[in-house]
Amino acid sequence: LERGVSALDALPAAERGEIAKLRMLAAQQFLLKQNFAEPDRHVQSLRKHPETAGHAELLAGTIAINERRFEDAITALKLARVKLGDTIPVLTGLAIAQLNARQWSDALDLLRLIYDRLDKSPDEERILARRYFHTREQVLLAEAAALLALGQTDDSFALVKRLENTPFALQAQLMKISHHRLHGERTEAWQALRAARAKAPQDFSLVAEEVQLLQSEKSVREAEIVLADYARQHPQHLESQLAVAQWRLTHDALDAAVQWLSQLTTRFPRESAPRILLADAHLSGNNIDAADKLIAELKKVPTAQAAATRLEARAAL
Repeated sequence: LERGVSALDALPAAERGEIAKLRMLAAQQFLLKQNFAEPDRHVQSLRKHPETAGHAELLAGTIAINERRFEDAITALKLARVKLGDTIPVLTGLAIAQLNARQWSDALDLLRLIYDRLDKSPDEERILARRYFHTREQVLLAEAAALLALGQTDDSFALVKRLENTPFALQAQLMKISHHRLHGERTEAWQALRAARAKAPQDFSLVAEEVQLLQSEKSVREAEIVLADYARQHPQHLESQLAVAQWRLTHDALDAAVQWLSQLTTRFPRESAPRILLADAHLSGNNIDAADKLIAELKKVPTAQAAATRLEARAAL
């Protein structure tokens, strides 16, 4: 596709509608591969043709969502909706942008439309929509979150109930528990947490929620024990091991955190996260040489280069 676009670009009539369609196809393929840089260069060309202008706005909106420019995404996707109608790729992208922009009411209207139409849409549309919603149950989860943000607690919890025995049951319960905790409803939070842990006793997200709930009750030592016990019982679970390190860093135990993280870099040699956190800890302790050595290592890892740049900037302060 890319070679075809390049060859056609060299022709005198390089901007005719047929070439725009080819650009659109190329851009869509990049999006399916989660490559958001390449489609961007096709957008302006696509906008010039009535046949592909709507798809240009859809691409622009999708790229903006990936770059977390949600207001720009909403603008582009509203234009796409005018030109393309209520297609599932447009509706799902616009709903995600509005959710992230905290436009709860507008997002809620779209989510209800998506729920009704998702399974009835053409296969090619559903493929593009899957970057946001794979199933109708996932749409219900987003709807429950929007209702909760709007203060419609009973309606939200009714959807949480509907999500029981689905792959999204745990996420729904976590949302409910967190809501109770943040609103000081400790009895309800503990009740929901215990019910969830009875069904998924080894799930770390529930342990993390328990730690936060204990902290909200000023039971700091008990929270630390819960976290440490889980980490000890699951030594290969990186997230819990990092949580222990983070706990020590935020509770004035820098030396203990450095020691723990140093062990993690040995136990998890292929993971960048322990080294990133260890470099951060060394900077907090003013151990610049040790931090610089780790930063140099991280710069060689493509997925850690952004973190390395951030750490390097901090070290220069």
